[in-house]
Amino acid sequence: MRVFLFISCYGISWPMAQRCVEEGHRAILYINEKDCRRIANGLVEKHEIKEVLVDEEGNLDTSVLNSLLKPVPNCIYLTWSIMVMEKRQIYLEKRLPVIRRK
Repeated sequence: MRVFLFISCYGISWPMAQRCVEEGHRAILYINEKDCRRIANGLVEKHEIKEVLVDEEGNLDTSVLNSLLKPVPNCIYLTWSIMVMEKRQIYLEKRLPVIRRK
């Protein structure tokens, strides 16, 4: 069983996370936008982190990012196209496989 971490701004990746679960893997969804965090409740596992990864000014909270990486995922799926995540993607790719959807 592999662990997939889905990091999304608005939660649009929840169907893919659900599909991973249907195929026997563990999928954990993190939704940055607080108003969207109810999306897929009861359908997929949500990360316990309640803090915002990227604020409205585009600043990345590295402590939140490090917390999201526990448990260590086999793959990270980003559904984000903000510049700060592009910079962080390079950092993540050195550690784990990253799939990015624009």
